[in-house]
Amino acid sequence: MLLSVAPVLAGAQMAEQPADGRINVISLTKVVSKSEPLDELQIVGKKLYRIRMGAIDAEDKFYALYNDLNRDDDFDIHCKVEAPTGTLLKVRICRLALYEKALEEEARAYLSGVDAPPPAQLVALSRLNEYRDNALSLINANPQLRDLIREREAFEKKYWAARKWAARQPDPTLLP
Repeated sequence: MLLSVAPVLAGAQMAEQPADGRINVISLTKVVSKSEPLDELQIVGKKLYRIRMGAIDAEDKFYALYNDLNRDDDFDIHCKVEAPTGTLLKVRICRLALYEKALEEEARAYLSGVDAPPPAQLVALSRLNEYRDNALSLINANPQLRDLIREREAFEKKYWAARKWAARQPDPTLLP
């Protein structure tokens, strides 16, 4: 992760950022002496966060336009942030509307004790080819959708390049 380590101390200076836009990782020992206590330390992965948010924004625009153009509401795509069962860690999940409906039916049947409907995965798989054909025809017919796909792909490439760069950087906590 790219980190900007910024001690908030009187007279502490940040190193210059490189021209390529990367965020420098700074050793605190270069800023303050070892005997001097730190008042505050902020660690923020700004660059990766901004890149990830750019990708999510492009994805949201794509799905909004796709959902507007799509005539079959079952093939609309909805995204939300939720914690999967068994964890508190929230993740962004995008699902087809037909899959969401099938999950709701499964839950309703389970809670009411009635016979279970077909599993949600099976419902989604049964219409997968129909969804794929629908999505491809909309994407191929609309240059704006294709541009949004390319925009998101560019953000993803930037994100993984930044992560690779960050992985090669020394751990600032291990510096002398």
